[in-house]
Amino acid sequence: MTPTQSVWNQIDDAFRLWSSGGAREARARLEALQSAGWRHAYIDLGLAYTARDLQDWEAAVAAADAVLAAQPANAAALLIKADGQRVRGRHAEAVALYATALKLPRLAEAAPVLVRDLDRAAVIVRDHAAAMARAVEARLTSAGILPEAPPRFLQSLSILRGERRVYAQRPLQYYYPGLAAIEFFDPASFPWVADLESAADAIRDEALAVLADRSRLKPYVEKDHGPQVAEVDIAGSSRWTAFFIYKSGELIEENAAMCPQTLAALSRVPLTGASGAMPSVLFSVLEPGAHIPPHHGMTNTRLIGHLPIVAPPGCSLRVGSETREWRYGKTLIFDDSIEHEAWNRGTETRVVLLFDVWRPELDAAERRAVSEYLAVQSSSEGLS
Repeated sequence: MTPTQSVWNQIDDAFRLWSSGGAREARARLEALQSAGWRHAYIDLGLAYTARDLQDWEAAVAAADAVLAAQPANAAALLIKADGQRVRGRHAEAVALYATALKLPRLAEAAPVLVRDLDRAAVIVRDHAAAMARAVEARLTSAGILPEAPPRFLQSLSILRGERRVYAQRPLQYYYPGLAAIEFFDPASFPWVADLESAADAIRDEALAVLADRSRLKPYVEKDHGPQVAEVDIAGSSRWTAFFIYKSGELIEENAAMCPQTLAALSRVPLTGASGAMPSVLFSVLEPGAHIPPHHGMTNTRLIGHLPIVAPPGCSLRVGSETREWRYGKTLIFDDSIEHEAWNRGTETRVVLLFDVWRPELDAAERRAVSEYLAVQSSSEGLS
């Protein structure tokens, strides 16, 4: 039977009694309501809480299961069942239940007991992950696999230990499925990198000649354009500026004429192409003390390349969970659809040649299709 208002009052009284330390009497009242034929998940939850306090784990788990049969996403019941399985030595199942509860949305008005249980569960899950990582590392070390192991495997251990977050691709405009979320790519896997880096001195000389007249620089993010950032408004900022050679797929003829060596070096690079959208090729200038807040790029079908040509100490780039410093003439290639941010904590201006290239996984047909789509998206031609 569905509880009447009178029965709800009795249930609330039982919960108040339990919360003040009267678990045994509260349990007796709730059991009496069940014996009278009243049924509701809230009654079962009260029985789960009181049985847990009385260390009656069989009853606690049974009551939690009754709640979960009606409300599979009830975090409180998941946590009580997890506690019961943990006490009974079923550690793997307990940790899985704790983890499931932690993934549920946490309500702002959650009861204090639930908040405490969730915080405790987070510690248990974290400690279990760390212990598992230590056990794995010990075994792998004894097997001769560690410390020299593939980088991605080492990253997986960092995630297991809770030292590294998993960041998803969240492009602002266009998501292409099936592309791995890799923060930084190995430059050695791109055959054009060596030639580009060999031209670093020539590119630097052109950049310094351009930057001698700072009036040529424009804000990297114009008002009402550019990446959306979470912390501060950087639109129109003079702290992050650019000298564009290509902008949104269009060659800036006057600027390009000043950078023939740069364009020659990029001629062997698989730049993206979509009318009105990409590529962008520019000298990106970050002033001392500047911070580019966390943001995401336009699409995951491209990668961003940085060739540092003025790289003073104290300048770094975070992509996802990994942070790297710029080093002169050493290319960084990253997926800007993953959250990223940058700093210049030094005392000198940082300059990189910034460009975007196709994801190597995309074949010619895919690149053409993506290019045409982005061209239409960037204009109103397809919106008749």
